[in-house]
Amino acid sequence: MSLIALLYKLPDLRRDRREPGLLALCATFAILTVTYTLFIPAVWAWVDRLLGVPNIGGIINQGMVILLTMAQLSVVLRWSDPPEVAWPRIRFRLWLYGLVLAAMAALYTLAATTSVQDDHFALSLVRSPYYQVYMGLYLGAYTLGQVDVMRLCWRYAKVAGRPWLRRGLRIAAASSALGLVYSAGRAADVVGGLLNYSGLWWEPVVRVSVGLAALLKVVGWTIPGWGPRLSVALGARDRRRALRELTPLWQALYRSAPDIALVDPLGAGMRQSLEFRLYRKVIEIRDGQLALRPYLDPAVAETARRIGAQAGLSGRELDVAVEAARLRVALRDQAEGHRPERSAPLTGDSGGDLAEELSWLRQVSRAFSGSPVVAAVLAESSREHA
Repeated sequence: MSLIALLYKLPDLRRDRREPGLLALCATFAILTVTYTLFIPAVWAWVDRLLGVPNIGGIINQGMVILLTMAQLSVVLRWSDPPEVAWPRIRFRLWLYGLVLAAMAALYTLAATTSVQDDHFALSLVRSPYYQVYMGLYLGAYTLGQVDVMRLCWRYAKVAGRPWLRRGLRIAAASSALGLVYSAGRAADVVGGLLNYSGLWWEPVVRVSVGLAALLKVVGWTIPGWGPRLSVALGARDRRRALRELTPLWQALYRSAPDIALVDPLGAGMRQSLEFRLYRKVIEIRDGQLALRPYLDPAVAETARRIGAQAGLSGRELDVAVEAARLRVALRDQAEGHRPERSAPLTGDSGGDLAEELSWLRQVSRAFSGSPVVAAVLAESSREHA
């Protein structure tokens, strides 16, 4: 996944090579790719044999983790501040973590050269004072870095203007929080090694946490790019669903008043957008309700409200059922030529906003075609007429 994310962002990097935030983002994905490739046991063993140092694959991975922390901090600092503010902060952290990497290399070299070179090299290495300082420095730098990333991401998410950027920053903050579980597990490994205690029971928790953290990093740092396209796709899907949901109510009103069908202003045969078709269907339904107004009986609304309340409906659900029942009975009365002594006003408008109006009509249409309350009101009204 990190490799796919890197390939996804490389075209942007080719177009804008001077953007440090984008360069740091690509570095984040590249480091994740190398790190998890090294986690493959066969690759890890091959690196150990190639370099001739036991467990050197794990040490390289820990260095990559520090580089990953540097890259993430560079990304969020560049995104959250203008260049003149971000650059000094980025340079300070690059120098700081560069010194940490140099110190880690020196400490591991000292630990490896002073440890017993036999089958128990790993255990001897863990007990080395140099290695203990190495691990303390590594875990301290990693932990403080993840806290820094989490703090910056969460703070910037509160003021970020784009919704998908806010979501991405919060996901990235969550990935850093999971990284702290890894810190706790590795610190416990050091303590357990000194006490001749195996940390096998907490190792699965550490692995799941760090793996999930890496996945969340990929999602969090890429979602500002592909999230808006997802919104467009989901929006189109929802509009198609809305068209299907409005169809039963529209068809019933169209049969009673065919004139509600509007002429396409773009000309016959021209392809219409989903937005236009949906907007047009809302208007036609409202026109059909206006044509049906002389047949809206106030008594039907009272009956529907009583039956709906008995069925446990309240609030908006009850209002929807009442409106659907009024329309269902009015259509029947119009078809039978029965007109009430006085007509009721139209109801159910949601304040004039198209999105609210669409939401209301979708609910009314669903109740119109499938609500048991509407069916009960229609049956009771039929008995009264009989």
